[in-house]
Amino acid sequence: MLPVADVRIRTGTPATIAGQLYDQEGDPITPTVAVTVGVVDLAGDEIEAPGTATATPTTAPTVRTVELEAVAEPDLLTATWTDGTTTSTTLVEVAGRHYAGPQAIRASDPALADPATYPDERLIQARRAVEDEFERVIGYALVPRVGLVEALVDEAPALVLPHLEARTIRSATLDGVAIDTELNPETGLVTFAGYAATGLLRIVYTHGLERPTGEALEAFYTRARDVLHRDNRGLSDRMTTFTSDIGGTYALAVAGRNGSLTGIPDVDVVLRGLRRVTPGIA
Repeated sequence: MLPVADVRIRTGTPATIAGQLYDQEGDPITPTVAVTVGVVDLAGDEIEAPGTATATPTTAPTVRTVELEAVAEPDLLTATWTDGTTTSTTLVEVAGRHYAGPQAIRASDPALADPATYPDERLIQARRAVEDEFERVIGYALVPRVGLVEALVDEAPALVLPHLEARTIRSATLDGVAIDTELNPETGLVTFAGYAATGLLRIVYTHGLERPTGEALEAFYTRARDVLHRDNRGLSDRMTTFTSDIGGTYALAVAGRNGSLTGIPDVDVVLRGLRRVTPGIA
């Protein structure tokens, strides 16, 4: 299973990633010497050779950045920052695309128009939260992503990938040695080209749809607006019912309660329709 990335970017476009060094208590430090950074992909191949990172011209001199060239395939990159004494890492997930850009999210609701109240960083944070939620609820990704399986196997002739909508096998090794595999995209079944695998198996693969469906995208905008306006509801997040001033007590739709997935009935209907059953392997 992949570790949780610090940031998510998309394939096919250059990107700037940032890093920071921390002391043993987790507080940021300001290096007194040059900070270097190198970047490798999930297979351990070098994406960016170690070199001096750029200090950002802001009021936060502890931050350093590096410019990445476009990455063609979904991947997980590890940027390692060091001043020779202290080291930290930034994990960067490269996805095939985002559900929507900050401009599109902002345009979906006039209340999001003010960038001072809703800066792009906040919209991006909400986007990632909803993307992760949708994938967790329906069991597969709506955009191309990278996956990783690492397992000790004992004469296993095959393995089923943990994600539906498998796309390609990027690499497969057994005890560090490359092996041949065959993938059935419909079932996610990976077979080991005529032999049984014994040892530490490591498979890097891609999975997910090419892009969200139209109904999924509309549900995404609805849920993203809900996340962004959470602090403006005027109701406590702990409330499950409320009584109006004119009388009458009403039950609230609450995520995780009475079968609700997100607390928004229209979004729940779409997500239930997108769910799929993991295929069985005889």
